[in-house]
Amino acid sequence: MAQKYMSDSTFSLQIQLLLALSYVPENHVIDAFGESIDLQYYTDNENILQLLIDYFEDTLIGHSMS
Repeated sequence: MAQKYMSDSTFSLQIQLLLALSYVPENHVIDAFGESIDLQYYTDNENILQLLIDYFEDTLIGHSMS
């Protein structure tokens, strides 16, 4: 994943969007996360991103969104 992050600017941007969730007001985090992972990019790259999505669900959201 690190190699893809460094070589693929779209992948890098999508990861940065997840990181930006830490700046979203707490009462909007779940909705913003849900909207993010519903983007076509996450659907198309679910096999690569699933571990990262799981991590964010567990640590930022506190439960699975699926």
